[in-house]
Amino acid sequence: MSSFQWTQERIKWYLEALRFGEYPGVFLPYIAPLLLPTDTVLDVGAGTGAWSLQLAPLVSRVTALDPSELALNALKEEMRVRGIVNIELMEMKWADFDGPAHDVCLCAHAASALTADPDGIARFSAKAKRLCLVITAESDEKNMFGLGELFKMLDMPVPKRGGAYTELAPALKRAGVSPDIKRVSYEFGQPVKDETEACAFIRALVPGENLPDDALRRFVTRHLTVSGSSLYLPSTNTALLLSWTP
Repeated sequence: MSSFQWTQERIKWYLEALRFGEYPGVFLPYIAPLLLPTDTVLDVGAGTGAWSLQLAPLVSRVTALDPSELALNALKEEMRVRGIVNIELMEMKWADFDGPAHDVCLCAHAASALTADPDGIARFSAKAKRLCLVITAESDEKNMFGLGELFKMLDMPVPKRGGAYTELAPALKRAGVSPDIKRVSYEFGQPVKDETEACAFIRALVPGENLPDDALRRFVTRHLTVSGSSLYLPSTNTALLLSWTP
């Protein structure tokens, strides 16, 4: 399992995917009713701010915490474009955060930041005054975009990802947390301009894997669809929304 790092290319891909996909809006019907206009929200592992931008209009203030300057710069630009002023950016790792408690703590697809520290879940709960929210992949296998099919074809094990529920569940149990769990499926694919970019995108998803060029191109050609004026790699994902009161 390789540690995820934001790059300019990954940021470009992710922002394009957000414009096409159902994430994060598909979770809002479950989360929005739990929020108050006076709430402060700590977004742990905020990245480019998909969730910070969604929640800012619904609450008093959002703190977007992420160690990546590149990702936070992308968020800052989107805040400028949208005229959003109630998001505070903090460039640091969750392990180094010693700021004040917020009404709500959120960690979306960044739970490896919580599980890396034996006390990470307890610290996360302690920083929430009334509500903790975690969104995490249900499986630790990188099966999005049909990757399971590709690796089976190559007779290779499917790569693992950190921070999935299989990793998070033992940490929750150690912390004495029994969250409410909702299972949510949604489409979150990737627009690309051509097959070459699609192959580059797949390689970036599984860095370090030796994928033969011909097999990868056959896989991509089989899965690409047309969406408007773009090519599109579809991906149906399943994630879990965990919530608990601290």
